Amino acid sequence: MNTLNFTTKDHLIHDLKAPLQRIQALSSQGDQKISIKIKKCTQYLEEIINSYMGVQTISSPSSIKSIISNKTELYPNIKFNIDFNSKIDQLEMLTIDAFSLNRILYNLLQNSYESLMKSNHRLAEITIETKNTNKDFFITISDNGRGFPPHILNGLKSHQSHEGRGIGLSAVKKILKDSAGEITLSNERPGAKAILRIPLIFKGASEIVLYEDDPCIYKYVESEFKKINTSININPTKAPKEGAFILMDIKLNNQCGLKLAKSLKEKVNCVIFLYTSYDSSNLKTLDFIDGLLPKEAVSL
Repeated sequence: MNTLNFTTKDHLIHDLKAPLQRIQALSSQGDQKISIKIKKCTQYLEEIINSYMGVQTISSPSSIKSIISNKTELYPNIKFNIDFNSKIDQLEMLTIDAFSLNRILYNLLQNSYESLMKSNHRLAEITIETKNTNKDFFITISDNGRGFPPHILNGLKSHQSHEGRGIGLSAVKKILKDSAGEITLSNERPGAKAILRIPLIFKGASEIVLYEDDPCIYKYVESEFKKINTSININPTKAPKEGAFILMDIKLNNQCGLKLAKSLKEKVNCVIFLYTSYDSSNLKTLDFIDGLLPKEAVSL
């Protein structure tokens, strides 16, 4: 007779997810707009549970704009001013994953929201701006609330909570440090400002290389990289330099992109991102590929 061997972790995951699924089911019986907001919150909680329990989840490619916009919908009584100035929208081009970026945004927006609610403003506002250089991506979040308390501005030396801010901002700082990024905090008149710097995946590369056989695509990609003052080497005849960042089309006229990627990885210490319009779920286990991009993502 077979027995089921469930670990404590399995039980915890089940016990935590079961009420979340029930909340989602109950929310579907009410107002549709509220139901959508509840679903987004419960999905985020499920991601947290999976992360802390060590459960691997595969995130689909995400638009940075959509990740930010989805968070603003959770605060209907706040006026949001959003200005996307970045030429980069694909999350895969940053050194951070969707779950980590979601955690950062939830913490910072919740901090702003709590400060605004205690400020009794007639018009509570949060402004979100994005921009990029040829090395980094920036997100600036500012509000017209009370501002950061002194001990927060002095480097988060203490994990003690001040109106709930300390612990959340400490978590944000750690996430960014793990992604080779940073956060800068300041007080404005009125309110608080947080500037996030997240490196682009090709920051520090000795060169950027594209392997693509469609002239229309590689000319377009080349022009897009020029917008951020970054040159790109297209279909080189020589092996890329050590430390190169490589964008590889999965399908080339004269050879398979996968075979070429594997060959390059064996010869040169480089970072290879495969881009494709095909279903990429079965490519995630390839050890010679450092990342995957949908084909439209290379248009920055």
